[in-house]
Amino acid sequence: MMADDNFDYTRFELGFVLLAFFSKFVLHTDYYIFASMITSVALVIKFFSFRFLRYPLFAMIFYVMNWYPLHEYTQIRAAIAISILFLSVEYIFQKRLIIFVGLSILAAFFHSSVIMVSGILFLAYQVRTRSLLAGFIIVCGTASVAPFLFVLGLPYLTQLNPLLPAYLENVGAENLPNFLSGANILTVLFLVFVAFSGTLNNERRRTFFLISCAGLAVFVGFSGIPVLAHRLKEALLVFMTFIAFEYPVNWRTVPQTLAATALSAWVLYSSVNDLFGAH
Repeated sequence: MMADDNFDYTRFELGFVLLAFFSKFVLHTDYYIFASMITSVALVIKFFSFRFLRYPLFAMIFYVMNWYPLHEYTQIRAAIAISILFLSVEYIFQKRLIIFVGLSILAAFFHSSVIMVSGILFLAYQVRTRSLLAGFIIVCGTASVAPFLFVLGLPYLTQLNPLLPAYLENVGAENLPNFLSGANILTVLFLVFVAFSGTLNNERRRTFFLISCAGLAVFVGFSGIPVLAHRLKEALLVFMTFIAFEYPVNWRTVPQTLAATALSAWVLYSSVNDLFGAH
């Protein structure tokens, strides 16, 4: 990036570009310091968002084991965008929708994929008071048809992210989604155990449960576009952090506790193995 670069030609969202520009040409910091600053701020915002939970420390640990290696370590644009969405969550439950929309728009300036995430979060919030089955069908059904809407809106969405057409071509066998991966199986088990444990007894938990289920539905729906399938699934399932350990442990909740713990161990092991295996 040069000081006189035209921002219209960058492949990154404007918010990230402006931060990078400010860091390089005003603060005169190198990329590693800039990335460290971004990831630190993202992590602090996320931890701050857990302050309303019954067990915020457990949520922090769950997040770090499952998502830190992916977002803060390798996808800093997604890290800051998701942190802003985490911050917006409390406002949607306070029915301060203008602030929620404003923060969602701000998040989209760092990663355009959160536009869909914000929409599904809002839908999950709207159907939270329906029966769990009805809410599941509505949210997951909407997430499943999202690929068709994506294709229809591609000419307009490309203006937000010029790389989208390339994603449609990146469908090699090595990139195809693995529905039977250990992480996916453990995630499904956790959500099934939660659904039958009786812990979805308030609007917050039901909302986060539904948006987590939507993450799996999107993964299936976008399976023909592997890059989007993975990124959207990751951006939606991260909200599972808000319910992973947000309940008292008893005989009914032991299965989901074990599933959440096993998922964390599996993902962390896989991340470390990928990191050192690559070297």
